[in-house]
Amino acid sequence: MKKKEPVATQVSRKHILPAELTDRYELGPRLGSGGYGFVVSAVDRLTGQPCAVKFIYKRKIPSSSSQLPIEISLLQHTEHTNIILMESYFQDEVFFYLVMEAPHSTQDLFSCLEEHDYFSERLARHIFIQVVEAVLYLKQIGFYHRDIKDENILIDRSFNIKLIDFGSAIRQNSSCPTKMSHFHGTLAFASPEILKGQAYYPEPAEVWSLGVLLYTLLYGKVPFSTPLQVIQGPFHTPSLSTSKPGLHLLAWLFRKNPKHRPTLDQIWDHPWLSAGKRADSNSSTSS
Repeated sequence: MKKKEPVATQVSRKHILPAELTDRYELGPRLGSGGYGFVVSAVDRLTGQPCAVKFIYKRKIPSSSSQLPIEISLLQHTEHTNIILMESYFQDEVFFYLVMEAPHSTQDLFSCLEEHDYFSERLARHIFIQVVEAVLYLKQIGFYHRDIKDENILIDRSFNIKLIDFGSAIRQNSSCPTKMSHFHGTLAFASPEILKGQAYYPEPAEVWSLGVLLYTLLYGKVPFSTPLQVIQGPFHTPSLSTSKPGLHLLAWLFRKNPKHRPTLDQIWDHPWLSAGKRADSNSSTSS
């Protein structure tokens, strides 16, 4: 089998990479790609630690290439155990190069779900609490992720998570929200107002995406079969038993009217999450 050629070799045929990047990091194979660029594995030559480098095409980012992409701007302001850590960044006339940590023994939550089919209610809640904590933290510092889904969450063998991929994020003051007209997320996680082509507030849309994620964690499948069902119909009746507080939260997250959905703060204070936080606290105290 032909060995994968390092991305640095592929790119350098058409574009000379910055010396400050290649002197510090040894670039490896491509890990994945998205709408704004691609990610490669790397190793820090000074420390020997693995990391990841995201190549962001300047011509593809919504803002002017003279400005930082929202992903870099956001990660410069974040320091949270459930959000991927940015180590540094570089740029030239073609790319921004975002260097991030590469947590050990992780995979994306989508792949993890494929292995497990679904999670127990206790474990699903443990994972969901971490996601909500990260998203609530972003709200508190003035950002919304806008592409919450299982593929944008890394999870390790102890089921600890890190939120990744902030290319669709937006900066907005939660105390004075403004409606958005463009959608940059994933349709399967999109709220009814987005699918109807309406202007939308980012927080209720984020809350809907959390509902889709929670349903997927609990039951191993998506809650709606078609966009029309998202807009008009109920979510699929759960195939597995779930506690009344858990079902109450799901029904609240899936309110069709965005004004009737909980805020992120209300989700954090919901009895179902509170019970999980107490259980996690007792578990860490006894261990």
